[in-house]
Amino acid sequence: IEAIDEEIAYHQIHGGGQIVCKFNSMNDMVVMNKLVEASQVGVDVFLIIRGIACLKTGIEGYSEKITIKSIIGQYLEHSRIARFGQGPRARYWLGSGDLLNRNTQRRVEVFVEVKDKASKEQLEFILSTEMDPQAFGWYMDASGEYRSNVKEATYHSQNVIRDYFSAQKAVDIVLPVSKPSLLSRLRTFFLPSKTK
Repeated sequence: IEAIDEEIAYHQIHGGGQIVCKFNSMNDMVVMNKLVEASQVGVDVFLIIRGIACLKTGIEGYSEKITIKSIIGQYLEHSRIARFGQGPRARYWLGSGDLLNRNTQRRVEVFVEVKDKASKEQLEFILSTEMDPQAFGWYMDASGEYRSNVKEATYHSQNVIRDYFSAQKAVDIVLPVSKPSLLSRLRTFFLPSKTK
């Protein structure tokens, strides 16, 4: 919510606000209302939602700046990515849960901001590929129905993303493992710390 508010504030001063989210499903009213608020001040909101999306798009004066695209293909995508802003000021987040009431109100879910430049470039590749109007998908219209862009589409984003990551060089990360000394293990065993 804070990140959406920050993008709204930025757009009201500078223009060019943008929010892009990729989730499996979305029905959380607080988040949806905040995205509608962003749309109403002119922030472009692009949502890549594979499954349930309880927010209607393209309603004049309400959600005309919101686009919802569903991508179904050979692979069951399961990533949760959010980008606030665009270009050099873009901030990327990865999360463990979808924007569902059960996740935002009754579970502990984690979102972390991505700081690594190479990782941000990979996330941008995923989002920009899936947002491309030439990439196959289903777009929600103002009635809540989905319309395929199969006549305009020239490729499936899943194939492009698969090829991109298949070409990436694997990196092995080996971290040193520190083993506690025998004395410290005995101390822990015989003198456990007191907890309240």
